[in-house]
Amino acid sequence: WGWESGDEKWDNIFLLQVGEPKGLCSETTPGVFERTYTLGTARLDCNTWAADLPFPSLASYGDNS
Repeated sequence: WGWESGDEKWDNIFLLQVGEPKGLCSETTPGVFERTYTLGTARLDCNTWAADLPFPSLASYGDNS
């Protein structure tokens, strides 16, 4: 067990630094969930399966949202 292969399966999402959670996850509109952290807010729209991860640690590695 462990890392399944070499760097070809690496994704910069593994570098994500969100900080500490500021509360629980909540449904902000039907099917859209958010959780706020000290460095930003993560959002998942379960209606479209679109995620928004606007954290500063991803900005220097390109868009992974």
